[in-house]
Amino acid sequence: MGFNDEVSRAVNRDAPSVTTEDTLLQAMQLMVDHGLTALLVKSGGEVSGVITDTDLQSRMETNNDLAGTMVLEIMTSCQLITGQAAKFPCVQMDSGLNVQTALSIMNKAGMRHLVIAGEDDTPMAIVSNMDLFRLALES
Repeated sequence: MGFNDEVSRAVNRDAPSVTTEDTLLQAMQLMVDHGLTALLVKSGGEVSGVITDTDLQSRMETNNDLAGTMVLEIMTSCQLITGQAAKFPCVQMDSGLNVQTALSIMNKAGMRHLVIAGEDDTPMAIVSNMDLFRLALES
């Protein structure tokens, strides 16, 4: 099994992201087009949060105006953990750590997604628990 494989093997470096000014409809379309369950949200080129399929689903329960609602309104705000303090840190990990560690972090945080940071704490993408399950099974 590939529980010791590096998480970087599961990272889609070409994964799209959205901005805080994009609509929920645009975010949903990107998720569907790319088979993703979460997207990084950027503002001014910096990661400012995450939006997930669960966020969209919850919003649709009370308001289905996806074309008129901005990502900023429902995203989970967070900052990458770097050498400077982060007021709202993202649940993140380094791309060199292994699948077992990533799944443990997710479990403890009660999350299904992790922001993966590369060199110099640069965000690479988001991985889901399913991405990690696939990686563990393919080895």
